[in-house]
Amino acid sequence: MRADDTPPEFRERLAESPIAFFRFVNRPWTHAVCDAFADEGAAVLGISADSVKAQESFRDKHRLSVPLISDEKHEMLEAYGAWGEKSMYGRSFMGIIRTTVLIAADGRIAKIWRNVRVDGHADEVLGAVREG
Repeated sequence: MRADDTPPEFRERLAESPIAFFRFVNRPWTHAVCDAFADEGAAVLGISADSVKAQESFRDKHRLSVPLISDEKHEMLEAYGAWGEKSMYGRSFMGIIRTTVLIAADGRIAKIWRNVRVDGHADEVLGAVREG
């Protein structure tokens, strides 16, 4: 699904539930983790700059049930501060900054995690959802 092609029923879901935005980096969440978020009434979305076709391949390969949003123009990624300058091996480039944004049921940002490390992060976000 493209960022600018969100179906109406999904927009309604955004207004009703806490949403956690995650970038998927060949480390898919387990179904158990996604189920834990669903049990708390939260939806999990994966957003990346990858094409819809690449995301479909990734989703099918890992059998994900999580909606993936393609933001090839980086509009949503930039709006949430998840696109910016990075460096690796002394080389600077633009890319996705691992970021999680927890959006509360009222549409406000409840919490932002920047430069996320994968290990243990899902549990931390789930804890914030439960506190919410």
